Amino acid sequence: MSKTTATTTTTGLPRIACFHGGGSNASIFRVQSARLQSLLSSHFEFIYFEGPFASGPGPDVLPVFADYAPYKLWFRSAGDLTGGDGLERVQDLMREMGGQWVGAMGFSQGTRVVAGLLLEQQRRRARGEGDEDEDGGLRFGVLCNGSGRPMLAEVPSDDHVPVVTPLLDAPVGEVIEILTLHVHGLRDRVLELGRIQLKEHFKPGTATLYEIDYHHAMPWVTAELQGLADRIVEIYQNSYYFSTTYQTYVRALYARLRSPAQFIYLQVLSSSFLIVLAPLTISSPFHSLLTLLSLSTQTYPAYRKFCARNIFIRSIAENVSMLTFLSSILVLHYGNNKNVYPYFAFDYPTNSTASSIPADHSKTGLIGGGEAYDFNLTVWASVVTWACEIVAGWIVRRILWLGWKTNVTGEAKSDLGMWPELLPTGVVVMLHVLQNMLFSIVRLKFH
Repeated sequence: MSKTTATTTTTGLPRIACFHGGGSNASIFRVQSARLQSLLSSHFEFIYFEGPFASGPGPDVLPVFADYAPYKLWFRSAGDLTGGDGLERVQDLMREMGGQWVGAMGFSQGTRVVAGLLLEQQRRRARGEGDEDEDGGLRFGVLCNGSGRPMLAEVPSDDHVPVVTPLLDAPVGEVIEILTLHVHGLRDRVLELGRIQLKEHFKPGTATLYEIDYHHAMPWVTAELQGLADRIVEIYQNSYYFSTTYQTYVRALYARLRSPAQFIYLQVLSSSFLIVLAPLTISSPFHSLLTLLSLSTQTYPAYRKFCARNIFIRSIAENVSMLTFLSSILVLHYGNNKNVYPYFAFDYPTNSTASSIPADHSKTGLIGGGEAYDFNLTVWASVVTWACEIVAGWIVRRILWLGWKTNVTGEAKSDLGMWPELLPTGVVVMLHVLQNMLFSIVRLKFH
């Protein structure tokens, strides 16, 4: 009986399921992907699956891999659409092995397995049947020199009976929307079929094309290999959540100040550090230093994108947090509930009775013997602070464009175009953090 197998070691890292080409096997694909795996060894664990059907050696397998027989296929024949419950067997193995499956990578015929896994996951999610534990929770796919339609489940649901076209046995109308990276060799003999696969089966907004000057093989030239590694990391990592949370908290803490001196000191430091440190950290020597210290594994172009993204996130966070802070204190100070909730107020009214003022406060608004928490000071100093940060941000963007041709806004648009879900996610994160910020600025003194 034919059987799909997989080889693994346990590292605890997020896992990528790997599927070899036709007339190959897991051991061969491991050798072909060894350098890529090495570059991504700190990010992912690669698990190599082997097809169930015996075959002769595929194109370009001999003579290099003459000692690696037996060779395997994922499909029994040219007209086979399911690989004899191939998807079910792969999914069962993934569940049995456990771990965090985040991606799938395939070469040549193996890209049909990757596409099938993504398509079946998409269908299950649409029917409300799958979750990350059941169907793998794949976040992305990598398809190298692929061709052909996605592998289908052995028993498709009634509402997904495929309509087949003569060319490539392609289903009509249904496309994969999960993030994918497509590697096309410009000297690949089946390049045109790969382009058809991309066009027919993947949504343009979520599929990224990476073309290299290579034949029908996994990338081997160092620069192209590093480029592939960088793109895999970028398609997986979503730094917006952490960075937006962090930057919003920073702005929230900085907004709650009580004296002109505090505003001046922090504003000078904040604007100066941004204008000086942003160009410094994006420079090639600084990147080389990080690489030397093993603090970064990104190529310099990828690192520049990372820096530009962080500057954009900082800009969003500081604007949203300051706008919300000012809106909050205006409502708290002038709102109808001011007298009902005196612990939200800045100053005590001059006509307050002694019994209504806590012992450690005075009618001048001094808090705990410190400086006055004055409404006018807070509003106007915050507005000046906000304006200074906007100007500092503009200066930094101009420096980065003139010195490094780095378009901060352009990088952000590119990210949002590739990952449209970042926009609602970012809004939810900021609302959550700003809710915490509101409660952090109030002075709760129940009495």
